[in-house]
Amino acid sequence: VEIFDYKGICLKKDKKAIYLDPSSGRPDGAVSHGHSDHLRPKTHMTAPTKDVMIARTGTKKATTHNFHDKFKINDFELEFVSAGHVIGSAMIDCEGVLYTGDYNPYGTVTAGIAKPQNCDTLIVESTYGKPEQVLPD
Repeated sequence: VEIFDYKGICLKKDKKAIYLDPSSGRPDGAVSHGHSDHLRPKTHMTAPTKDVMIARTGTKKATTHNFHDKFKINDFELEFVSAGHVIGSAMIDCEGVLYTGDYNPYGTVTAGIAKPQNCDTLIVESTYGKPEQVLPD
């Protein structure tokens, strides 16, 4: 899998691509959570994230998946895992690449806890990071 920063995080293999937190709505994209810098219509997301999108924008165009249910986009296998950030927030596990927008290893009442995941490559898109906010060993 090749990884690019192009209109979001782009994963490419065998002339097929998917976009994680894409910069525009696209059916080959997956969204990590419902904040305005991540949320795009016509993408794949968790049902709670879609509810946030409907409340914020009024649009209902999205494909939803439950946490831990595997699904495919362009022959890539993906899985949403709780990111512990806000309701519906997900880390996106894609064939050894783990992508996360904001995450919280301590969890919240509405979002659960971001638990460490096995991966070959970890991509963390984040607004800030303090030393005390690192994932536990």
